[in-house]
Amino acid sequence: ASQSDNGPRFENYRIRSAYMPGSVQWITSNDTDYLITVDKGVFSDKPGYDNFVDYKRGSDFGLNELSQDLDASLVAKLGDNTRLGDAYISTVDGTKEESTLEKLLNITMFGGRGISIRDGQTLELRTALVDNLERKAQDLYSSVFNTDMVNMNDSPQANADATSPTFGPNIGYIETGFFEGKKLMFLGSRSSGMIYIYVLVPSIDCPQPYFHSIYRRGGTVQSWATLYQNNNIGDLGISSMLYLDDSADHNNLLFVASATANSLSIYRVTDEN
Repeated sequence: ASQSDNGPRFENYRIRSAYMPGSVQWITSNDTDYLITVDKGVFSDKPGYDNFVDYKRGSDFGLNELSQDLDASLVAKLGDNTRLGDAYISTVDGTKEESTLEKLLNITMFGGRGISIRDGQTLELRTALVDNLERKAQDLYSSVFNTDMVNMNDSPQANADATSPTFGPNIGYIETGFFEGKKLMFLGSRSSGMIYIYVLVPSIDCPQPYFHSIYRRGGTVQSWATLYQNNNIGDLGISSMLYLDDSADHNNLLFVASATANSLSIYRVTDEN
């Protein structure tokens, strides 16, 4: 939740976050329908409505805005930019009225930073990936963990952790399909350009997602501007994906459209194992 903590660092906090799906996919497994949601998160920023916004950084909350019942350890972490001070916190959710004023009682962030799989009929939550995506990115791409283009003259490495205070992996799109009889799930980041690949394994309760790999194209050391000029910026700003699976004439092709990079990439999916 911080970009001031000198790299990826995971801690547990007793806080809340709204799921706030940004993309959905309908699948069928064992003759049962399921809804997969990408729990990206979104802010409300309405300049035309009295400059309404529903968030601010944790360190921007004054003590007079916090409920007297808010845990003291969380109050301290809100004032620490290496903890929750950098994090974007809802100013609308989790409040209670005290002395005629709305004060923050339950710290609430935006988005689930992963995916949820729900029953297609009841929408009951069956399973979810919460920090799995970020932990895998830390293991495999720590130098560009949660990166985003903050400044064209910065490099992807210099902008690492940029989305940690807001939406984490910032997954904006999901696509599914079959590869050699296995159901695959592709998750594309709107900021880092990473493509997360999971295998959906049938189970009694619901299909279970098992991590397979992450793919990221593009450089990490040169500036974003130089990478763009050299056609090496990768899939920055993934906005859509289409997978042609085993049933298609041109099978196992993944099309990735990226709004920021202004690009369309075509990948052939293979299994190197």
